[in-house]
This record gives sequence, C-alpha cells and structure tokens, in this order.
Amino acid sequence: MRTNAGLHCFVAMAFGRKETDYIYDRFIEPLLRKKNITPVRVDRIEHLDDINNRIISELERCDFAIADLTFARPSVYYEAGYAQRSVPVIYTSRRDHFHPKPKDRFGNFKIHFDLQMKNIIPWSDKSDKNFIRRLDRRINFAIRPMIRAKQIHASESRDIIRFQKLSLVDKIDRTNTICCRLVKAKLDGFSTERKDLNKRFYPPITTDEFYGIDDFRRALVNEINILNPGWLAWGSSSGTTRAVMFRVAQSFGIRDLRQLETWISTPVYDINPRGHPKRLVEHLALCSLCKIPFSRFQSAMPAFSFDGSREEFVWATSQKIPSKRMPGFKEVYAMRNGSNFVLLGLVPGKRLKGFNTEGRRIVYRGVHSGKTKLIGYLKEVPREIHVRLFDDIKSDKYLENIFSKWLENIETTCT
Repeated sequence: MRTNAGLHCFVAMAFGRKETDYIYDRFIEPLLRKKNITPVRVDRIEHLDDINNRIISELERCDFAIADLTFARPSVYYEAGYAQRSVPVIYTSRRDHFHPKPKDRFGNFKIHFDLQMKNIIPWSDKSDKNFIRRLDRRINFAIRPMIRAKQIHASESRDIIRFQKLSLVDKIDRTNTICCRLVKAKLDGFSTERKDLNKRFYPPITTDEFYGIDDFRRALVNEINILNPGWLAWGSSSGTTRAVMFRVAQSFGIRDLRQLETWISTPVYDINPRGHPKRLVEHLALCSLCKIPFSRFQSAMPAFSFDGSREEFVWATSQKIPSKRMPGFKEVYAMRNGSNFVLLGLVPGKRLKGFNTEGRRIVYRGVHSGKTKLIGYLKEVPREIHVRLFDDIKSDKYLENIFSKWLENIETTCT
C-alpha cells in the first residue's frame, strides 16, 4: 500500500501562459502522479460552482500546495497565503524573477518583497533536471509528517478494531493488566506489591484468634474492595506520602461515584510509613470503557474542584495520622464510622490486631482482650485527592499512551 495515497496538492500558478503550462505539464504533474498524489488545478476541473468558492473549497481540502510565483499573479499570492494558514506551501518561480528588470514598470517579472525570504525553487524555460530533483526533495519533506500521521491513524484503527472485538470481561481485564504493568514500570521508589487485603483481613482458615473481628474491620475491607481489582502503590519522600490507585469499569454512574466517596473520606493505603509524613497526596484514575459526562462527576462529588491545567478533579482537606511511625505495625489504615475516626493495623506476623482512637490519643485493643494500652498521639496533616477520568477507552494503545503520561507527571511531581 502506498502511504501517500489519497493526498491532494493544490497548484496555484499563472494559467494559460506557455512557460508555466509547460513547467506544469512537463515536471509538476508527472512528479505528483508518480508519487500517487492528486494534483488540483481549478482551470482543469469540470464544475458548476462559482470559481472563487471552488478555489476556497479545494484549498481547504488539500494536504499541501505548490505556488508558482512567475508573472506575479495576485490570485496566486492570495491562494498561497490562504493555503499557508493550515498546510505546507512549496514556492517555485522562473529563475529570472529573482532580480528586478529595468523595463518591468509594474513588477510583473519579479517576486514581490513579502515573499523574497521564502525558500523558493527556481526553474528555467528548458528541461531543468535540477528543478525536478529539488522539487522532489521538497515534496518528500512536506508530506513526510502526513505519511507518518496516516500510518499512525491506520495503526490506531487496527488497534481499535482488535480491542472492540473483545468481550466486555476481556476488555476490563486487558485494561487492568495494562494499568498494573505501567504502575509497576513507571513509579520508581513506590511499593507496588499487590496485596489481597481481603485475604489478609479474612484468612482462608478461620481460627479462634480471628473470631473477634469487628464491624470496623469489615467496613474497611469493604471500602478497600471497592477498588478491586485495582492497584494501590505508595511511597514516601520529602515529607510527603503519595498513593496511586486506579479502578476499571465499563462505566461509572452516580451510584458508583458516590460509593467511591466512602473510601475517599479516609486513606485506604498505609499511613504508617517511615520518615514522619507531613502531607498525604492520593492520585486516583477512573478508567471507563464508556464516556463519562463531566457533569456526572461534579454532581456526585461536589467537594471536588476541576483543575484544567492537569485535567483532574481535586479535593484539599486534612487527615489525622500517627504522629510518628508506630513500631510493631507493618501497615496502618484509617477509616471513619460516622463521626468516629478509627485506625486499623496489621502486625508483621499477620496476626490481626485492631486499635481505636480516643480524642487525639491512639490506643491498642487486643482481639480477645478488653485491655487498652496507650501507643502514641495523632497529628493532623494536609491531604489532597486527585481524580483523573480516563473514559471512552477505545484501544489498549490509546490507554497506554494517556495513562503513561499521567504516571510520568506524578513521578515528576515526586522528584
């Protein structure tokens, strides 16, 4: 397949003159035909339109133009200027038009001052092999981006067709796989070990030590499961703990978004990192196969404002976290039960322990014991939640491109 098939070149020149018609018939048209490019000369098109309207119409649909400035035709200058607003223009002229002539009273045999700075290809009245070589190179240079764009468009069309042939389950699975792979590859310094928190909070073999699991723990598991099978990755540096997560679905309705709001109220990632965090920042990607109206998110999440520069919804709030790293706990999570703030933790041995809060103190409560033990204090730090919508996903290549850029921006922010 010839990649430049379908390209159109508008040719503007002094028609009806022996010299210019010769250069067109001998050089320009054969070269364009050889390259499988359709030349367009309005004087050689059969039509019933107003000539000016037809010229504008052809200029607006052409991919590039050749403007020959010989004889300084005003119409050629106008057409070249009109075309140059949106497409490349290749300028040519007879060789004797580059310098003024003593008897050229009206300047009809000289290139006007405004266009003298253009890279104009000269030609002579006779067979000019150098002209055809230069014109060939200039056309190749002009159409190279167009050919590349056509190749990309053809590749994207094939990707879309392949993706659309998948079942809904396979589309969601493919999207999840791509996002997981990119999160692991792009986020340097982040912990991306996927954790099945449901199994960790509900071990497959239930023993007496886990009979004491209370509603708080169940509620936390339910909140975390909202993201499943999404991915949570987090890292801490320069006093900021940053989490990245995503969720994939066919679509997100008002009910789905409001359900997400239940865990957005408190972090669902480890808030017990090393380094005394002074700030929490979360980045959530909502990947939807269908289009999500902008107004739907605004209606379901009124606390968020839209940041046009980053194309994200942002909510700035505050969060209570341990004032320092709590020894003995591998991970610490936060949640709310109504107006009550609750911390839940995991110990290195995977033996589940829970602890509640009293005011700004943290207390530890054993599963079977009613005893409490003072552990430390809470501090309040700024917290930002950034939500990015990736909707109307038509192909995996498209998703890879936009999702990679999103992660790169996050990584740049971290550094």
